[in-house]
Amino acid sequence: MNTGKIIFGSMSLFCLMFSGLTHAAEKTCVNNDVSVLANGDHCYITPEYYGITIYEMGLCTTAPTAPTTTATADTSACELVFQSSTGALVEVQNGLTSEPAGTFTRPANGTYTHGYMRLNNTFIIKGRADFGAAHATVTNRYCVSPTATTDNETGANGTCAAVAGATAGTVNTELTDFSGGSSLNTTTATVGTLTAYLLDATQNLATAAETTQAGADGILGVQQFGSAITITDETTTMDAAIRVSQGMTVSVNGVNTVSFDSGPFVLVLSVQ
Repeated sequence: MNTGKIIFGSMSLFCLMFSGLTHAAEKTCVNNDVSVLANGDHCYITPEYYGITIYEMGLCTTAPTAPTTTATADTSACELVFQSSTGALVEVQNGLTSEPAGTFTRPANGTYTHGYMRLNNTFIIKGRADFGAAHATVTNRYCVSPTATTDNETGANGTCAAVAGATAGTVNTELTDFSGGSSLNTTTATVGTLTAYLLDATQNLATAAETTQAGADGILGVQQFGSAITITDETTTMDAAIRVSQGMTVSVNGVNTVSFDSGPFVLVLSVQ
């Protein structure tokens, strides 16, 4: 699993699927081999660049109270681990991860049953895909991501050529709902023990009318740990890592038409 460490030194905290390309059948692409994709298929591969903006992370003794359309989430039972009022961009590229600019805090000793993270709802990726010399649909085998701003309902068509060497562009994908492309304007999603909330500019739960690029502004993820985390005097390190091995979605949507989008977002938290 390729990861980029983002905070200070394994337990799954946050796993969110947000590709809206429900028309495409999901395939498994091993080692970024996209030649298995037929027309209408998609898979997740490793991007050349992956970026997210984080505002805060915390550990909680009880579950935070969920946000509503008129109130923010109540995290008073939580200890802040990281905070940046303006947002800290975390970049993963060439196997290296930038350290976010913000305030890091050691949580108080105690037992924590939940973790939460608040981040921007825009995911940044760029990358390329080689469909091989004998692909039935993508005959211009070398495809790169475009420079584009899109949302999880749409994706962005890249450029494909018969020769390699083109520079990949940066795709800014904004998560506008959790409906998976069904246009149901879903603002809350629960997967396993994770619950994710789409937030508006005031950090309240977004309304259905706000599930647009102009209205959606952030994501809050809350997860109950399978086993509680205990912080003691002997606890020396706390790590948070983003899995980027599936950070980019590649879809085939027609002859030499290849779409690039962000992939599942996975954060792993551990203490030692």
